[in-house]
Amino acid sequence: MPVSYTHLNNEQFVALEAWKALEPDKPESFGLYLSAVKDIPAHFILQFVKEILADQNVKNRGATFASKVISYRLSHRK
Repeated sequence: MPVSYTHLNNEQFVALEAWKALEPDKPESFGLYLSAVKDIPAHFILQFVKEILADQNVKNRGATFASKVISYRLSHRK
């Protein structure tokens, strides 16, 4: 987590928690999580994290999260 980061709202808190659960050793990836909460409801973000953590076959949690974000965005285009 970026050392000086303070969340301002629930969405940013969810982004921080998702990042800590999936990629806490990669501070450069935090932007992906912040980006995701801008247009994806928090409960979906939390569901993605839960699914990734439950799947023992996932080798790259960040890439899997990114894939889920892309799939969500494509299926919810306006």
